[in-house]
Amino acid sequence: MKIQYKIGNLFDDLPITPKSPIVICHIVNSIGVWGGGFVIPLGNKWPITKQKYLAWERNGYDPERDIYFCLGESQIICVEPNTFVANMVAQDGLISANNPHPIHYVALAKCIDRVARMAHRLRKCETDKVEFICPAFGSLRAGGDWTIIEKLIQESWAYHGYFNINIYTLNTLEQQVLLKKK
Repeated sequence: MKIQYKIGNLFDDLPITPKSPIVICHIVNSIGVWGGGFVIPLGNKWPITKQKYLAWERNGYDPERDIYFCLGESQIICVEPNTFVANMVAQDGLISANNPHPIHYVALAKCIDRVARMAHRLRKCETDKVEFICPAFGSLRAGGDWTIIEKLIQESWAYHGYFNINIYTLNTLEQQVLLKKK
């Protein structure tokens, strides 16, 4: 399945009552900071996503999902019927002069794979498709290279063919930078 690139606020495109499962994936950092970028509107829409992430980091373990807090793990939270959010721990710290690329590609690959396995289980029958609706995760605040991230997505999610993949940027300029179109 090919990645579809869209411009706008992904929350505006979410169906009120999705017929098929929707998974919203994004990257979180390894130090328990929920403070900028995509997580602000996400936490405003579904405060449980922030609460679960912060508790997971603080406790080092999520007993509900039986997962430890570490790079490469993903916390999947049901926020509404047929709508899930995946907090993917693939950013080692925060972006700064001393840490210009906190993205951790090996951890991201593990997260993407874990989310794919979980999403596959959400399908009710063979013809069901799971819809991934995601910001361009890992490319801005995590300092990542989208060509690498896109390849990881294609090798895991796009390869199987039972996922629809939609990647959002807020505006045309952001999308051009992401896709390196001049």
